[in-house]
Amino acid sequence: MTTNVRGLVDGIASEPESITADWLTAVLRGDGAIRRASVASFEVQKIGQGRGLIGRVLRILLHYDVEERRAPPTLIVKLSPADPELRDRVFELYEREIRFYTRLAPKVELRTPHLYHGSSDARTADAVLVLEDLSDFRRGEHVSGCSLERARLVVSHLARLHARWSRPQWRRKLSWLPDFSEDLEPEADAAFLQKVHALCAARWGEKFPPRALELAARFAGSASRLRAMLATSPRTLVHGDLRLDNIFFGPTRNPTRPALIDWQLARRAPGVMDVAYFVALNLDTTTRRRVELDLLKAYHSALTKDARGYGFERCLRDFRIAIVFMFFRLMTAAALLDFAGKRAQACLDSWIRRGAVMMDDHDVGAFLERRAE
Repeated sequence: MTTNVRGLVDGIASEPESITADWLTAVLRGDGAIRRASVASFEVQKIGQGRGLIGRVLRILLHYDVEERRAPPTLIVKLSPADPELRDRVFELYEREIRFYTRLAPKVELRTPHLYHGSSDARTADAVLVLEDLSDFRRGEHVSGCSLERARLVVSHLARLHARWSRPQWRRKLSWLPDFSEDLEPEADAAFLQKVHALCAARWGEKFPPRALELAARFAGSASRLRAMLATSPRTLVHGDLRLDNIFFGPTRNPTRPALIDWQLARRAPGVMDVAYFVALNLDTTTRRRVELDLLKAYHSALTKDARGYGFERCLRDFRIAIVFMFFRLMTAAALLDFAGKRAQACLDSWIRRGAVMMDDHDVGAFLERRAE
């Protein structure tokens, strides 16, 4: 069955070579971005290399036969992976992202790119998204880390996002998203985590501190219990992959709400999981140690401004649990994704270094031994 969200386009551009001027014209006309103009020619740039991406991402530079005010000069096209096995495995993530952009993005306070077209085919596991190119924004740079000013901006907007979507009337709109606590059955959860640990240790063992690998091995047997500890924490819409590569910022002279891309891992979960992921991986250790508690307090204050029953101590406990899940998410990426190239290696090194130190700072080893509270 083919899901064709911007329904005037027949067929899916499953390969870069499948993209044609006629197809791009149909996409943009189906969205209403152009009326008279047609795409006369275009150029393709591969982007995203060295960023640990699952699929293929292209920037399309467009040339039209006539000028039209709303015609975009560039587009971003996301295609499912070339590898058939990986394409089957991640197909649901592409469908999830298409549904996010059509169902939720117009209601999300954070800036998100406009979806011109999204379609998927469950028979072939092919998917394509045609998105706005956020050319007026600047992507965060992960290796150098996030400034304190930008960190405060991101956390304040996360609090607004999470507060709104934790309210019952909004949370009901998230019922189609997977819930964090229901990802896997306990036995499958443990088996998957053990497999990831073994793959990661075999592939990148020399990069991980022995203490971090030891904690990760213990986590594989504790994950279900830790999920259960989060079961009664407030659910909201979380992004799920808040590394700086997925965060865009407006001009420095006029900072605005940040823009978030790549919503494939969106789900229902405690919002503090986004905060832990962002703080752990994007701030250098010295800055993170100095400001993380203040950032978390500011987040909690904004989150609970109009709601009670979620005290700061509970929020801090959830934050510490989220640190462990954050590190295993990192290990999953290291085990399964392509990190070829100098920049990719630099990103992976910084993730491991920052994440491992943060686990030690929060003594998650002792935390893993505790019974559910």
